[in-house]
Amino acid sequence: MKKYWLGFFGSLLIGGCKKAPSEPLVARYQDKYLTRSEALRRLAVPPGADTSLLLRSYAVEWIKQQALADTAYRLLPNLRAQIETQVEEYRTRLLIAHLSRLLTETLQARFVLSDSVLLAQYQAQPEAFRALQAYYQYRWVKLPDSWLARREVFQYLSGP
Repeated sequence: MKKYWLGFFGSLLIGGCKKAPSEPLVARYQDKYLTRSEALRRLAVPPGADTSLLLRSYAVEWIKQQALADTAYRLLPNLRAQIETQVEEYRTRLLIAHLSRLLTETLQARFVLSDSVLLAQYQAQPEAFRALQAYYQYRWVKLPDSWLARREVFQYLSGP
């Protein structure tokens, strides 16, 4: 019987222990940890600034946010699934936007042509660069003096 009790308490002791974070902590809220490196990554620390003061104020704000989020999840349990869906959609849109920006920058760096190259191509083949239609369309219209007649003319000109 002693073996069973000893095994039971041993498993409680081993199972109840959590692995502590290996990095130095700035803040902790329940089972969430804010490490120093993560806080510095989120902060924009200007050169020569008091890092400890910035970390302390950021940690206080982080704890407040975690407490408010925890309270909101407890008070609004039905919204949790909706919020998680919105977060996942936002994460997807954010990844797509970053990928699009990266591809645009990469392609621009690879395929940007200088003005001199474009001018040389244009001068070598001017017929290839001619427009198929005129760029400007104009109408010469003399507007009548009355406002009603002017309105009718404007409606006619802006029509299909």
